Amino acid sequence: ADVLVLDELDEMDPRAIPLLDQRLGHSAIREIRAISTPTYPNIGIHSRFLESDQHVWMVRCGGCGLDQELTIEHLILEIDELQRPTRWNGDDEEDAWLACERCGSQLDRTGPGHWVAKHPDRQVRGYHLSQLFSSRTSLMQIIRELRSIKEAKRKEVMNQRLGLPFTPRSEEHTSELQ
Repeated sequence: ADVLVLDELDEMDPRAIPLLDQRLGHSAIREIRAISTPTYPNIGIHSRFLESDQHVWMVRCGGCGLDQELTIEHLILEIDELQRPTRWNGDDEEDAWLACERCGSQLDRTGPGHWVAKHPDRQVRGYHLSQLFSSRTSLMQIIRELRSIKEAKRKEVMNQRLGLPFTPRSEEHTSELQ
C-alpha cells in the first residue's frame, strides 16, 4: 500500500496500529491519514490532533473585524456543576447564536471563513471539524442536547457534534482506578 486511511481511529483495535508500517513497507509514498470522532482527551485522534499543526476554521466578525475560531465558548455563557449550559447567547429557549469574543456581535457562522494552523511549523497536518460552522445544524438543538441529565448524551454531543473529547464525570473516578 502507498496510502492508508484509518477511518474512526478511536474505534480501532490498538493492536493494529503497529502493523501499519508493515503495510507501507515497500512504498515510497508511505502516507497515513487518520480520521475519527474524538472520544476521550489525549488518546486516539485527539492525541494526534494535539501533535499536529492544528488547523481550525476562522470567521471574521462583521462588527469589529476580529478573525476567530468558532468554539462552544462563543455560544455558551455559563454552565452548571454537571457541565450543562445554564445561559447562552440568544432568546432563552427559542434561539441561540455565536457571539464575537471581542465585541459581542453575532457571528455569521456559515459565512466566509478560512483555515488557520495554530502551529504552522509542525509537519503533520490536522483539522478540527465542528457542526458549529454547519448551516444544517441548529445551535439551539446543541444547547438542548447538552442540557441533558444523561452524561452519555452530553458525551455524544461533545464528540459527534462539536468534535471534542469528553470524559463524563461518572467515568473520571473509574479512569483513576485503571
